[in-house]
Amino acid sequence: MIFPLLLAILHGSAGSSLSGVVRSSDSASAPIASALVEVRAAGADPSLRASTDSLGHYELPGLPAGSYHVRVSRMGYDPRELDVLVATVPRVVVDIVLVPRPQLLSELQVRARAQRDSALRSHALPFDSTVFEAITIAGPSLHEDPALAEADALESFNSYGLASSRHETPTSIHVRGGGAAETGATVDGIPVFNPYHALGTLTALNPDVISAASLDRGAPSAASGGATSSTIALTTTLADAQRIETRGSFGSRSLRETVGGPLPIASSTLLVAVRHSLDASLSESPSGSVGGSDFGDVFAKFTMPLRGGEVEAFAFHSADHLSFAATPDDIAVQGNGRARSDREHDDAAAAASVQPLVNALGWRTGTDAVRWHSDGEMRWNVRAWRTRFDAAFDWAGTTQLRNSLVDLGAGVDNSWTLGGAQFESGVSADRYDVRYDVARMESSLLSRLALRGAPLLVSAFGEARWKVATQWIFVAGIRDALVAPAHAGIEPRLSIRFSPSGPLSFGIGYARMHQFVQSLRNEESLFDAVAGISLPVIAGSSFGGGVVPAAQADQLTATADARLSPSLMLSANAYARNVSGLTLTAPVTGEPFATTSFATGSARARGLSVALSREGERVTGQLTYSLAGVTQRANGVSYTPSFSAAQSLAGAAGVRVWANTVVRVAASVHSGAPTSAIADQVEWSPYSSAAGQGDLAGSPGRIAGALDGYRLPAYARFDVGVRHDWRWRVFGRESEVTTSASLSNLFDRGNALGVLAPQASSSAFLLLPRRSATFGLDWKF
Repeated sequence: MIFPLLLAILHGSAGSSLSGVVRSSDSASAPIASALVEVRAAGADPSLRASTDSLGHYELPGLPAGSYHVRVSRMGYDPRELDVLVATVPRVVVDIVLVPRPQLLSELQVRARAQRDSALRSHALPFDSTVFEAITIAGPSLHEDPALAEADALESFNSYGLASSRHETPTSIHVRGGGAAETGATVDGIPVFNPYHALGTLTALNPDVISAASLDRGAPSAASGGATSSTIALTTTLADAQRIETRGSFGSRSLRETVGGPLPIASSTLLVAVRHSLDASLSESPSGSVGGSDFGDVFAKFTMPLRGGEVEAFAFHSADHLSFAATPDDIAVQGNGRARSDREHDDAAAAASVQPLVNALGWRTGTDAVRWHSDGEMRWNVRAWRTRFDAAFDWAGTTQLRNSLVDLGAGVDNSWTLGGAQFESGVSADRYDVRYDVARMESSLLSRLALRGAPLLVSAFGEARWKVATQWIFVAGIRDALVAPAHAGIEPRLSIRFSPSGPLSFGIGYARMHQFVQSLRNEESLFDAVAGISLPVIAGSSFGGGVVPAAQADQLTATADARLSPSLMLSANAYARNVSGLTLTAPVTGEPFATTSFATGSARARGLSVALSREGERVTGQLTYSLAGVTQRANGVSYTPSFSAAQSLAGAAGVRVWANTVVRVAASVHSGAPTSAIADQVEWSPYSSAAGQGDLAGSPGRIAGALDGYRLPAYARFDVGVRHDWRWRVFGRESEVTTSASLSNLFDRGNALGVLAPQASSSAFLLLPRRSATFGLDWKF
């Protein structure tokens, strides 16, 4: 009885946010970009670090109340130090002025200390927060990632070896060898569902509103649940409380705009961001009327101080639509090499002229949420949300899918410090309504697969963090589903970090995790490279004797970090995962989703990655090697999923050749991924952002040979790009316009996406885009 009561006190809020602008003391009072801001809690070590963006702005979220020592430095200026008291308020603003004095600074010393945003890779805590083993990428770094031509929060994690996505056509993200549906996502601590777009634009949340993106390297906190792989946490930025600001971008795939500023109501702010795709044809026919793709998303956020804390309300909604011909327009020669007779070709053309079959797919997802959080010795976070997902597929003229999810949720959590240890506990409740309905007409016979569940899920957790001597940090927690649609059991979490010396540290972690919402998407289908959409089913729902179980994962992680110099870090990550109770579609059908039944299986994943990263003023980059192995089993079939490349080597670097000009280079090499040979007719020309067009026709649903029985050739790609910032002072305000150009696949290599049956010759490969050029325009006022 005592344990549930203790767990009912919830997980703490993110704390206060320390932010401001660093300016020069000269007559122009110009903002200082790339200044290093170091914040250290009184009597604690090490410090948190962040760097200012192009407008001189910095932000350190999640600081507990207390005294902090702040040091600001920048090459060409005298460093400045001051003490700041962070009170129990949501935001503390500290603007800082630096005095120019370049002749007295040691250029070598300042460069060695400069580390852009490296401190934001861990949460702000009164002791060494690296125990959470989190990789956190700050918002400015997302826009400057040398591996990407356009900012994408989820894709940026691929550089660290912990996550992977399809090459050039990312439709979802895989963490530690887990399936796409095994990775959860939150926005400002609120769970969201399926935050992905189609055709290569991965993250459905506008990158201009993301202030940080975090992914656990080790065992997840007990506060995190509902995903057997990991949960990616996206934190959104705060609108400026003093003035209206706007930023946007015009790129190869979309146009986006963000506006934020104060409201004349009790120091409140409003942030609104919209994005819409450019025209994207999926048909090379003269009319181009059959195939197309479009997407859009909107995010709005309102904040206001309230009763010693801050209330925040946000709405996040996205929508995608795809359509393409269900049969190829020109199939005089079929994918298996058999030529059609003239009569067959004429009959097909006549049928198509009467009423062409179209695969039409659309889905929408949205979350509306409100939360209130406070600070102080006892910090509270109260939240409520509503998430809705709807998908409608018309496939091959014979199959209709209607899939929906509604999640009404609420939670409250709390954190406090006692005797030098930090404690957190919390409880949350979700009322789900999940429906999966397929109607299939085949040989005049109608078959159905109908799954529905409307369960209540109540979860609670408790966690403690403490430090032993100066070298050891322990985190121990437990999570339990008090009310659940299927039996699961408790979820223990444990993390230990040992730092024998300042630049060297090691960590290990163990976590058991359960997942009640799974997916009936077929990740081994070719269609998954076009639209990697999760198709939810809830544990406890059943049809024809098959029952959706709760998935369970046991995960062991190990990390090692060595700071070789102030700007150079060597990191290693290893993991081992065993998963049971997985819903799998590929062992049952080659269709892109479950149509008549599904399988329940297991998975085993092992992996190791080593990353060398540099965070300097002139050169920023990362080199990563990954070794991974994943096996999935169900219905007596064992296979390696297509998202598992055995080995990969990737590197990217951004070089600041002039004050406002950065040249980027990126290269990646991967061993050939497993794939299944497609037995159906398919027309495929890779979508090119430069041309705004591709060609897709067909309804791949059958495979030849064993599941994932083929292996694609090795993948290799080399990209180059350049970005230049143009800065002006307009009406007394600093403004910025950024122009960029990129050349992808510089050496014009024909990398393969899939293979047609029956032979794996070069003529049978479906290829990814060849060499192409893209251009971008960003602005900030």
